[in-house]
Amino acid sequence: MRNKNRPRSSTTVRKALDILCCFSASRPVWGISELSRELHLSKSHVHQLLKSLEEKGFAQRDLVIQRYKLGFKLMELGEIVSRTLDVRRAATPFMQDLQRQVGGTVSLRVLDNDGLLVVERIEPSDFLRVAYPVGTRLPYNHGAGGKVLLAFMDQAERKSLFRRKPLKKLTKKTITDPKRLEAELDTIRKRGFALSKGEAVPGGAVGVAAPIRDSRGTVTAAVAVTLPASLVPSVSFPRIIRATVSMAFRISEALGHKDSSTK
Repeated sequence: MRNKNRPRSSTTVRKALDILCCFSASRPVWGISELSRELHLSKSHVHQLLKSLEEKGFAQRDLVIQRYKLGFKLMELGEIVSRTLDVRRAATPFMQDLQRQVGGTVSLRVLDNDGLLVVERIEPSDFLRVAYPVGTRLPYNHGAGGKVLLAFMDQAERKSLFRRKPLKKLTKKTITDPKRLEAELDTIRKRGFALSKGEAVPGGAVGVAAPIRDSRGTVTAAVAVTLPASLVPSVSFPRIIRATVSMAFRISEALGHKDSSTK
């Protein structure tokens, strides 16, 4: 039976976030009593919340002064946010250029929290489009963009992801067998781009995506071009592939990537 005196999960999360928000450059260290007074919470409640934050790396206790400071997990998450903002800022003008060249919807996608997140998009002016608003969260195996990011993910991390969240069937053509998908991911790594034909959107859409690398050569995002299937007979698919791969390389260069072998 649920303890009526136990805080609800949403309230607990909010209070934990309140604790994190107390830390600042001018006040980087807090004690339990100080947080208790600041947030009008009991010391025992503050202690429980800090213990949970410490277990997850969001807070750490200084054993000498017996007070708390922020943990390195926040630095790790901040680095992810920083890289995402950098790639979006660098990619936008190139995405606009790509959209003018090939038409369709051009989007920038990253893997985030076991899913695919659209962080930028450039849409065509005509009504024939496949729209993914900024902030849209998609299954991690969604279309060409998802396959590119999976292809360049660490193999152990990818297998762990497959175990945590089995491949989602989006259309009749979606690959949901891990072994079959691994074979395609190997092909994607070798040729440097991914294709999707009716695998992500019911009713039909085609997509091309290529990896974007940071200054260390790590694939951090994918640039994808998506078009309605009805437009495919009237466009040059090889031209779209070349333009997408070239633009991904130019974005990577803007982020400091120098290895021409990945062009």
